Amino acid sequence: MVPPQWTETTTKLMPESYRKILATRFSVQELALLEILVCQLQIYTKVTLEGLASRLPLLITFESRRRRVQRFLKIDATLIQELWFSLLTVIVPKVVMPGDKAYLALDRTQWKDRNLFLSH
Repeated sequence: MVPPQWTETTTKLMPESYRKILATRFSVQELALLEILVCQLQIYTKVTLEGLASRLPLLITFESRRRRVQRFLKIDATLIQELWFSLLTVIVPKVVMPGDKAYLALDRTQWKDRNLFLSH
């Protein structure tokens, strides 16, 4: 189970619009793990599988945490094509008119609460 403070913190790092889209692709448990991993990616500039697992707030052994993260990252819903395409198909049509050119940039640094930049 994820501590409540993690969910409160991660909802500030992950916009509600992202959470709604992702909730259609992940189970409640997977979404909670994704939020924790996103939180870690926002805080730590260099991450490894072991680093992510060591900071995972679960009361299980390190090896079990590492395997859980590894299994999660292998599911189809976490593939970049699946994950970002789901988000972009909802976000882009709201701001770009059909036929217009659009330029997208993804940034994982902490620039306030923005990590997707769109120019058209």
